[in-house]
Amino acid sequence: MTRPVIRQTVRGRTAWHVQLKDLKVAAGANAISAGGMEEAVIYDKTGTPAIRLTAQQAKGNTADGTLEVSGDVRATTSEGALISTDRLRWIEQERRVHCPGLVTVRARKASMAARDLSYFPDTDIVRVPGLVRFYSNGNKLMGRQLVYNVATETLEMRKVQAILSPRRSQATPLPR
Repeated sequence: MTRPVIRQTVRGRTAWHVQLKDLKVAAGANAISAGGMEEAVIYDKTGTPAIRLTAQQAKGNTADGTLEVSGDVRATTSEGALISTDRLRWIEQERRVHCPGLVTVRARKASMAARDLSYFPDTDIVRVPGLVRFYSNGNKLMGRQLVYNVATETLEMRKVQAILSPRRSQATPLPR
């Protein structure tokens, strides 16, 4: 099949779709493997595109709604954050993107590098349970258990070490 589109629907709404160059059906009607993926789109609960993906390969399971892309993965969120990794999995039941390997995220005013990152598009939350390096305005934070809101640019992190840039960070003088 040339330039086919595969759509996954959940309760009448499109959950995701994949635009392909070619299509191969694997063993069973629920497993689909595709080479030459052009683009994939993951939709929010209202049917609006939440994440646009490009990658070399895509695998979808229409029984549980999962979509896995691999090979030079680039995902752009509706808030403009760019997620770069080698493997990304959309878990429809949890409404979560999971990147099990090394991943970088570039948002408006921040970037981060970690392993085992999850992104929740319905709330624009990034979670990293382990070690993460976070960069913003010339400052560097290293810590664990990151929770970052892409929309509001707020973060929480535990066991933090910070390297602050005095040129970019300005402290407010104490009143006398």
